[in-house]
Amino acid sequence: MQYFIPITIRIHEGLNLKNKNITPMFSFCKNFIGKIDYKGQKLAKRNTHLIYVIGYFIALLFGFVMSNLYYTLIFSILTNIVAFVVVCPSWSFYNRNPIKFKEAKKEKNE
Repeated sequence: MQYFIPITIRIHEGLNLKNKNITPMFSFCKNFIGKIDYKGQKLAKRNTHLIYVIGYFIALLFGFVMSNLYYTLIFSILTNIVAFVVVCPSWSFYNRNPIKFKEAKKEKNE
């Protein structure tokens, strides 16, 4: 019987992993972590939905026309790769509207 052991990942403090065999995977994924603003999140979500709907529709249509499930699977995999490349990295167009915080009020010492 196997038990699930949660792994704690601390992005800002570095990777704290108990199993060192999976460290290269997380160091690779760490390159894709970035900051995007709220409008960028909305744009990324819209892009994801648009890519999946169009890509899977084309995959289903092409597989149906060719009468071969292989083409459907290939186009589905390509759709996932395109969605990953477009959405996962924090591209500059996802950070066009950074949050502007108000300055802290200074306390008066009387």
